[in-house]
Amino acid sequence: MMNKYVKDYGVQKDSYELQTEKIQHAIDDCAEQGFELVFEKGVYRTGTLFLRNNSKIVLEENAVISGSDCIEDYPDNDASFVDAVEQRRGKTLILAHKAENVSVTGSGEICGNGGEFSEDTRPFLVRVVESNHVKIDGVRLTKAAAWCLHINNCTHVDIKNITIDSRVNDNNDGIDIDSSDNVNVENCHIMSGDDGICLKATSDRPCKNIFVKNCKVSSGWAGFKIGTESVGDFSHIRVSGCYFYDILGGGIKIVPTDGANVKDVKISDIQMENCTGPIFIALGERLRSYAGIGKDTLSTIENVCIENVTADAVSAPVRGTYLGQIWGNAKGGIIISGTKKNPIKNLSLRNIKASLPGGVTERIKDEVPYIGEKYPEFHMMDIVPAKGIYMRDVDGATLENIQLSFKEADNRDVQFFENVIYDC
Repeated sequence: MMNKYVKDYGVQKDSYELQTEKIQHAIDDCAEQGFELVFEKGVYRTGTLFLRNNSKIVLEENAVISGSDCIEDYPDNDASFVDAVEQRRGKTLILAHKAENVSVTGSGEICGNGGEFSEDTRPFLVRVVESNHVKIDGVRLTKAAAWCLHINNCTHVDIKNITIDSRVNDNNDGIDIDSSDNVNVENCHIMSGDDGICLKATSDRPCKNIFVKNCKVSSGWAGFKIGTESVGDFSHIRVSGCYFYDILGGGIKIVPTDGANVKDVKISDIQMENCTGPIFIALGERLRSYAGIGKDTLSTIENVCIENVTADAVSAPVRGTYLGQIWGNAKGGIIISGTKKNPIKNLSLRNIKASLPGGVTERIKDEVPYIGEKYPEFHMMDIVPAKGIYMRDVDGATLENIQLSFKEADNRDVQFFENVIYDC
């Protein structure tokens, strides 16, 4: 494919002046003519850029698309949305909306300068919405003010060899895959302030055929998560060969709460280091709606297999309060909780070796609160009565070769099962 350079369109690098209009003209012209648009070494300051059908962006080494620090340079757009707490969101630095055959490749950087924005005015870094056949390969995504990479209602998306370094604001998710299918995430290194890789479904379109391979994730909250936004279903999810490290809110989390059916999930060959709550799977009954789309039936989980996991787990510091409850660590290990109405079905844990924190010396009551309508986190259940595995309301649990050790003395039982049909 032939290429053109942004300098051919009068775009100035290393200038304080915004280059938005000139870069946008270059994007539009190259997409129409079938050229790759190349950014050479330098810093290109801009507001929102829109990728069109057949847009091919190449960032050479040390080329930086640098987002403006002024929210007025990020207009509302047709892909903006109102979230579950009635905030209008969707302003973004780079947007592909209803686009086909789009790519962003190279070894350069897209920087959001997110630390310059207040809590209420935070643009995303890169959003891909209602688009097909998208490739993001090799680039660095840094300093997002909100979510870093949001894939929403898309199909056939390849995300490979990228680095995300984004810890300059709250709610700094790394990669969010929302109501999309046939998405590959491979050989990525993610350092995010919030969830590292998170699957969501904010519409009734399912999130399915998702493959995450050989990724390194360090996160201020979760390593890999399904939920919490979960109206649409989730199926055929595969996560393998990943390394999760320095994670405060849980390594692996499956927490549908809004009516989604989660099934056919396999997570294998995972190593965790310095992570809290290595495995947390729970059903909630929040039933929140998104953009007027919701369900009146409760979520389900079935046919989940987690195997070949080595975990070094730690206790996390308390992080204040949320909805009147302490927002911190429940000093649990592996926590699995269905509900009396909908037990989790066909859950397999195989070849799990975990070093857990322990450290609870007081007697813990056996009655553990259900999550119900609360935000689904394991510390919302208080300290559970097992230092190793707490499991309840599971119909068909298989446990094989589970090896647990504890860093501190703990008076709780190694395992506590309630209303569980299992083999071990």
